[in-house]
Amino acid sequence: MSDASRIKSKAVAGRRAAFRAALAAAYLAAAAWAFVGGRGHTILLDNKSAEDGSYAAFRTVEASVNGGEVQQLSMRERVKAVAVGQRLRVKASANGRTFEGEARIPFGEDIILVSLPKLAAGIEPFWEPFRSEPAPRPAAEDEAPPSLEAAPSIGG
Repeated sequence: MSDASRIKSKAVAGRRAAFRAALAAAYLAAAAWAFVGGRGHTILLDNKSAEDGSYAAFRTVEASVNGGEVQQLSMRERVKAVAVGQRLRVKASANGRTFEGEARIPFGEDIILVSLPKLAAGIEPFWEPFRSEPAPRPAAEDEAPPSLEAAPSIGG
């Protein structure tokens, strides 16, 4: 094999390696974009007054998430919507006024609670992560162990 053909084959091998590396990087970038940008989040739209009275609920309010379906909420009501991606845009209208808010959903949060009266009052942040906590079980030491001597009578 001549020196010219060896140099040519090394150049071809280098270009192939560079092309493969670029293709692998493009696949990884597409996968990362699909993972973050295509992730769905449950959005709970809430129309409840604050416990401390700092803002009041609306009698009726219409709201949409990310330009989706407009949903109507009555006082003390909560409805569910779905948002895809990390960006959240909420538009609500009540009493002839329109309120808009925009936020970025933190990565890893699945359920977000959006308070429409908070949004209308201009209180930031108008949303918070929603956590459902299971009802606490009594500790094992608080429960009396079952006993045959203290068994309830059958039939009265």
